[in-house]
Formats: sequence, structure tokens, C-alpha cells
Amino acid sequence: MPPRWTDRLRKAVGAAALLAVAAAAAPMVASAPSIVASAPAIVASAPAPLDIPAYYPEGPAVIDGAVHWAEMTQDRIRRARTGTAETVWERKGCGPTAVRPTPSGEIWVLCHLANAVLLLGPDWTTKKIYTTDDDGHRFYRPNDGKVDRTGTLYFSSAGDFSVQAPANGHVVALHLDGTAQRIAGPYHYTNGISVTPDGRRLYVSEHLARRVWALDLNAGKVTAARVFFDLNSSGLDRPRFPEAGPDGQWLSPSGELFVAEYGAGRILRLGPDGRLRGTLKVKTPYVTNMVPAPGQPPGKLPGQLVVTGTYDIFEAQSRGAVFQIKVPPLTARP
Repeated sequence: MPPRWTDRLRKAVGAAALLAVAAAAAPMVASAPSIVASAPAIVASAPAPLDIPAYYPEGPAVIDGAVHWAEMTQDRIRRARTGTAETVWERKGCGPTAVRPTPSGEIWVLCHLANAVLLLGPDWTTKKIYTTDDDGHRFYRPNDGKVDRTGTLYFSSAGDFSVQAPANGHVVALHLDGTAQRIAGPYHYTNGISVTPDGRRLYVSEHLARRVWALDLNAGKVTAARVFFDLNSSGLDRPRFPEAGPDGQWLSPSGELFVAEYGAGRILRLGPDGRLRGTLKVKTPYVTNMVPAPGQPPGKLPGQLVVTGTYDIFEAQSRGAVFQIKVPPLTARP
């Protein structure tokens, strides 16, 4: 989160209440330096074919065969078809950071600035707005999340984005019936999340602590937690940006975990054992997230990834891009 957004974040505390009033209304639019030798750097190919300008893009997903993403600074969700982008949903004050479809066709939108999570219908109309869990804890800076096969959204209630701030981030499970529970935390700014296909494990980016956690689940409750990967002891160079750390994730069918390192302009490629297999350098220093490019057979993954990222978070609108890269085969394994 760019420092210049601090004032806006403070002002956004009341935005969730405004959203609740507006819930019944229709939406405005329906419509990287080298690393240690044991983990060789992998250079991604030139972006092709998708390369679309965007404003602080985050939280991409493929819905009905098209790439969708959130633009926090513009309060909107965008969609790319045939190389062009259009706005499909927007709501003032939301500050969205992720869009996540459910198996039943509904859509979760995480409103980071409004401290709320919205459930939309397949037609992008707002059905429900959630701001607290079952125990009355307010969602605080919802950031990223993933949906399991039941439609439950596991998301990061991130906390304060400051290395000096206390660890006040959590992981929340929000179900389609509106019930919600804190299941893990506190962490020093929870960010990207992945869930295994069987729903028995979560991977969680603890951004400001620069590590990724593996949480074992049983009946939706965490039964064990361990550090899966620690950037601090990885041998990777540390970026100059003080808030650099693990952001969004993608879990491949083979069990590889790809993690965007915000502030470093690279994506980490981790094996199922948590060992670093390499890095992919990308053109946006503040890389936020990724999703497999649509139309790929599962057996070909992770051949092409669609990546979201920003060039300069200190610029007025945080210009960035949604672009496609090729993931080359590993040249060596540690």
C-alpha cells in the first residue's frame, strides 16, 4: 500500500457504513536482481499477447473465459476481452483489491478501503455486504483471498501496512450464508492466500514479516501452522523498498506455489516442499498478483501467467499493467 494512501485509508473507515446504505442500489456499471546459485533466476519472456494499462491492478481472476482484475485507485473491476479492457463494476469508496468467483457463479469483491467484503450476483448486482465476523470483529483492510469448492472465501483482513505497526492482520473464512470466523492470526499484514483443491491447506503471505505460512485445516479450523518459506533466510537479496514482501499467490496443479514479491519486481517459484526453485523477473516493481492465462489445458500449466503490478506507487494514480508472461521450464533444481 503506497504511503500516500494513508490519509485516504483513514477517511475510508466510514465507507463501509455508506456501502451498507447503498446495498440495495444497482452498481454504477452492470456491465530483481540475481539470486543464489542453488535457485537460478528465470527470465520471463516479453509480455504477450495481453498487455493492458491499468491503475494499481490487483486480485485477478478468470470469469467466463475472460481476465478480470480490481483497480483500487479507480474503485472498479475491469475485464479484458480480445486485448481491450472495459469496466464491469464500480462503487465509490470501495477501493477493491480482489475479485473472486464462486463455483455457483456468484462473485466476491474485497473492498480494501471500505473495510468490507461484497457478494455479487452473476449479473454484478450487489447481494450482500459484510463488515464483521460472527464474534463482532470488524474486517480491517480486506486484501486478497481464494474460494474453495464450497464457495467459502478465505481472505486476509490485512491490518496496518507499516513495518512499525503491530501485527494485527488475520485470516477470515466467510461463507456464502454470511457466517464468518477468524481462523488465524495475528500476523504482520496478511496478504496473498491460496487454498488447496481439497480444502485442507491454506498458504498465507505475511507480507511485512517477509514469510509465507502453511496452515492445515480440518472442518474449516486450523490444526497446524508452520512457516513454509522465509524470505529473510532464503539467500535472496532484500529490496530497498522497506515494505517489500510476499503479496498475491497462485497454486499450480502440480503443487508449485508462485508468490509475487511486491517491491522487488519478481515472482518466487516455490516447490511443494517449500524450497525456492527460482524467480521470474517482471516489468512492474510493485507486482501484486497473478492468474493462469485463460484457454490453457490443465496439463500445460503454468505455461502462461497473467500478472498484475504497478510501476510507481508514489505516482498520483499508481499506473501499472495487466500483462502476460511465459513461464519457462526450470533450468536447474536445488
